[in-house]
Amino acid sequence: MKAAAWMAALLLAGCGDDVSGAGEGTSGGASTSSGSTTLPGGTTSSETSLGSGGELDIPDVDPDGSSTSTGASSSSTGVDAACGDGEHEPGELCFGGPIALAGVGSSPTGLAAADLDGDGHLDVALAGTAESQVVTAYGDGTGVLTLGESLPAGLQPREVAIADLDGNGEPDIAASNLGTNYVAVYLQEKGTFGAQMPQAAGLRTRGLAIADVNDDGNPDLLAAAEMSGTLEVLLGNGDGTFIPAVSYPAGVEAYGVATGDLDGNGTLDVAIPNFGTNTVTTFSGIGDGTFAEGAPWVVASAPRAIEVFDFNLDGNLDLLAPSFDVQFVSILPGDGAGAFGDYVPLLVGQGPYDSVVADMNLDGLPDLVTAARNAGAVSVVLQLRDGTFEEQEFFVALNPLALVIADFNEDGSPDVGVTDAFGGALVVLPSNP
Repeated sequence: MKAAAWMAALLLAGCGDDVSGAGEGTSGGASTSSGSTTLPGGTTSSETSLGSGGELDIPDVDPDGSSTSTGASSSSTGVDAACGDGEHEPGELCFGGPIALAGVGSSPTGLAAADLDGDGHLDVALAGTAESQVVTAYGDGTGVLTLGESLPAGLQPREVAIADLDGNGEPDIAASNLGTNYVAVYLQEKGTFGAQMPQAAGLRTRGLAIADVNDDGNPDLLAAAEMSGTLEVLLGNGDGTFIPAVSYPAGVEAYGVATGDLDGNGTLDVAIPNFGTNTVTTFSGIGDGTFAEGAPWVVASAPRAIEVFDFNLDGNLDLLAPSFDVQFVSILPGDGAGAFGDYVPLLVGQGPYDSVVADMNLDGLPDLVTAARNAGAVSVVLQLRDGTFEEQEFFVALNPLALVIADFNEDGSPDVGVTDAFGGALVVLPSNP
């Protein structure tokens, strides 16, 4: 399908009925740490594929390539899929009842998933903003999570990310802190996390991602500083310490961070949504940990989060940014050389706050999952083989805020993890094929 037809399909795609929910509440952003896909083995895939407006060359998944919708479950084979029968039918979208873990703090925000304790099951870390702590929860492979440690943080921790920062083979945690203007690093040693190690990173440090931007094999920290309006780059030494931050101007109220090779030169680039200027700023990586001057790209309105993914499957990375107040996720098609076309608004659930791209129905096509904050729901927009889109909503919480996609119940289908900012809970929406 040509770019014009694909864009028209996005413009015409409608939303399902929204469930009545809470208002906006506390404000916040999102980053690749909370907007990420975690694979069954506990590996978090970087959001590094998003395309320009070329041909939508969708690979064949089944013999006839057809797709039908049957409400909560659809099948790419043209046969009604039955949720709960244990059969993974490509095209079906099936979830069981939400599994809630209370006691994670009165205003949980950022969320990341990984196997923290090495037992083969996915765990999570989240930012407990109101109590100024980072909370861990441990999974048992069924979708159930149990509270772990509460790690003292700076004032108002906002986003979390997980990676082995000191090279000892154990995952560590990093958390951005709005009120204390730093990223806190928690190094793990034999199952125990140490005290926070603050890394200064701009005024009101909000968005956070971990990536190796200078190609030295060591993970680096990338932060968005809201009040500074900057990208903060902290290069890692490989032992859990970091070189002092270097700042790059982004835009007014920089909120989140995502990485990917946007210009096709083999080095990582960075994208930051600017809540105050209705733009996303991209920074082309030089390859040595430095970046060229940022380039702004207009989106629908007040973006709070950013995702990098080849959404139209043309081989180029695209940008996706949710706009809370206009119920859109703006899709900016990339040309593979670092430039992006005009945004195309994709309608999602009410109050989109965080969004993640993942193949939710296992049909080989990327779908869009959004925390619909005002609807109290997870909004899933399925990309169909005929170039159209179908949105379904699943009530999960009073005030869903941050998302992570991961196979928590180890059945081979993606589950959704979401924080409930009003209910003080972590909710898993488990797949039920």
